Amino acid sequence: MKGMRTLVVLLALSSAAAAPATFIKTYSNAAEVLQWTEADGRVTGTFQQVYRTATTPPALKVTTLPFTGTRRGNTFTFQFTQSALGFTDTKNWTSTLSGATLSVTVPSARGGLTTTAYTRSSADAYNATVKALTAQVTAARTLFEQQDAQRRADAAAVQAQTTAVTRLNSAAADALYDAAQVQAAAERVTAQLTDLRGRLPEDLARVVADHEALLTAARDARSCDEVSQVQGYHLDTLSGYDRDVLTGYVAGVLEDLADDARDAQQEGAGVLTALDRVKAAAPSVSAANPRSQVRVSLTPADLTNAGASLTRALSLLGATLTATQAEYRAALAETDARIAQARTVAAGLDCPP
Repeated sequence: MKGMRTLVVLLALSSAAAAPATFIKTYSNAAEVLQWTEADGRVTGTFQQVYRTATTPPALKVTTLPFTGTRRGNTFTFQFTQSALGFTDTKNWTSTLSGATLSVTVPSARGGLTTTAYTRSSADAYNATVKALTAQVTAARTLFEQQDAQRRADAAAVQAQTTAVTRLNSAAADALYDAAQVQAAAERVTAQLTDLRGRLPEDLARVVADHEALLTAARDARSCDEVSQVQGYHLDTLSGYDRDVLTGYVAGVLEDLADDARDAQQEGAGVLTALDRVKAAAPSVSAANPRSQVRVSLTPADLTNAGASLTRALSLLGATLTATQAEYRAALAETDARIAQARTVAAGLDCPP
């Protein structure tokens, strides 16, 4: 467009210097000018076409061709010669002047002849027409650039929303999955603790039974052999096997379950934090850009329910662990008390003479 404006100015300057003949043809999207000077029936001039392309955005395309020719009365012959790659192409336009109208007949690209009427005008008028076309193109390009910038901004916003929602959905799915896994683990450990807790009375009942058996045997001992049974078999059963069940198997299982419970509590705390974080982010993300095709695949209720369910499971696990440990300590304390009493009783027995 800069070259076009320069050429138009040159046309105007030549008009002022040599008073050339100027004829123009205007269209809704283009302007054409034929401008020449004449001497002794020979003409030398320039043809220029400026038109707005139909592309999006539009552009201003300029074609400038020099020509020579002749005049005989009101008839002009314009000759356009172009050379490229060693070849020369020549086209002849025939023109007839009638008043202020120049009728130009040219060979059509599709065959035949086409006649176009040009009107006598001036370089200033042509420049004004070109300026108007330039303004149209500039306005159209500015509008396109604004719309294109808006489209890019909208696309970026939609993409950002899509990314945010995708990440939120992924984080929510992970948090819900982790919540279900930790809850299942907590419920499993709770069930195992409950089972262990249920067996403690059985273990203690065996201690009580063996303790009563020792006391009965001690009371009824009438011989050295019977005393030995109390001090050996009965006391060993009570202080050995019975206590070992509590301090060995039961204590080992309880310790393992306590470790599992602590792991579940720690993991559960992290999962609850993740659920709260997703729940806090969901409202702002889901409302960020309604034109995004990706939607939040959860509701706050999903997160709330998962968190509440996990919290209940962890709370029950903690309570069950505390109760089981307390009952274990009580059972062990009672066992040790009965063993101490049994030892005192056994130590007080003498082999009768």
